[in-house]
Amino acid sequence: MFAELLKRHLFGVGMLKRSKKVYFRYRGRQMDVKTLYENLRRSKWPHHENYLYSPLVKFQVGDQEMPVKLVYIVERNWFLYEYFATNF
Repeated sequence: MFAELLKRHLFGVGMLKRSKKVYFRYRGRQMDVKTLYENLRRSKWPHHENYLYSPLVKFQVGDQEMPVKLVYIVERNWFLYEYFATNF
């Protein structure tokens, strides 16, 4: 979906599923969403009041690599989180 929007020079926001099959490239390493969250949580990056973290990652679709911003949002308890992606 984001690749089609990028081809048309449009922007989009979407909620993504947690999956071990989808990898993002963050600081030169490929990680899934859960591993990326655990690395950010262990780092010294502060979390914010309305959201936890918003790293810039790269996502590869076919031969094309595109930048995507992931935003981690806490649900009611701190053990569950959702994440959204946007191309910019």
